[in-house]
Amino acid sequence: MATTSLLDLATLIPQAVSVAGLTPALATVFVEASAVCLEHNKHKPGVTLHVRGTSSCAYALSWPQVTQQIRDAHHDLQEATERGATGIAVHLARDLLGLELAQRSRKGGGFDYWLCPAGQQCFLFQNTTRMEVSGILTGSSADVQSRVNQKKRQIAKSSGTPSCIVVVEFSEPQSHIVT
Repeated sequence: MATTSLLDLATLIPQAVSVAGLTPALATVFVEASAVCLEHNKHKPGVTLHVRGTSSCAYALSWPQVTQQIRDAHHDLQEATERGATGIAVHLARDLLGLELAQRSRKGGGFDYWLCPAGQQCFLFQNTTRMEVSGILTGSSADVQSRVNQKKRQIAKSSGTPSCIVVVEFSEPQSHIVT
């Protein structure tokens, strides 16, 4: 595995100003949820996120302090896990694939977000990538691989544009990305 890079989750918030499919308010929710899930698993800033799959690397994670108010706001850990996984997936898509959120997908399409090349204006179905995100609060590498396989079957139901699957597991923490 390559040298560990720093990934400050809070950088998503100011970046959101220039990303079509993300607002600073939504980015804040993603960052807070990621932090709640990491701290739920007893992690401290500096913990290593191991990324496997299409890309193999490691990140030392940092995040803002989690207050009781933030814990209370993200008390539904299932929802926090999905939102937190999305926050990490957005960072990985930009850093590893050069893609950013263009638009939230509607329910029933088999994927969560449309991505486009960072810094470019995109039109749906033109130079776009479908992204499916899934989060696991506490699991194993086998659980992650099982979820990746499940998501491959799910995203295969829609076709026509490239796809990206990101599964984030918070107890190791680890992520698996497939393009």
